[in-house]
Amino acid sequence: MKCPTKNILIEYIDNEVSKDLRNKIDSHILVCEKCRNHYIQLKEDNLFIMNKLTNYQSFIDKNIRIAPRAVFNPVPKPLNLEDKLFSPKAQKNIVILKECIILCQDIRK
Repeated sequence: MKCPTKNILIEYIDNEVSKDLRNKIDSHILVCEKCRNHYIQLKEDNLFIMNKLTNYQSFIDKNIRIAPRAVFNPVPKPLNLEDKLFSPKAQKNIVILKECIILCQDIRK
């Protein structure tokens, strides 16, 4: 087997490859030091990011309160995705997420 691409290794880590391809990559990683090191680095990055996102989710769960829904709404307002994405609350959350990603990148360096 040729060395798998970065995307294939990421799919492998995320268990998104077929059983046949998984077996081939397993065998390849055993004999190819370059791919083994690449796999280890991607796996560490994946675990690091998942840990940071889990911490971020915990922070949000503890610190952001969601307003209660109205008891009765006879005519639901049509969902306008643009309004939701560009609302002040959504923009604040996007900024927080960007800062979290930048922080994660800084910590990794």
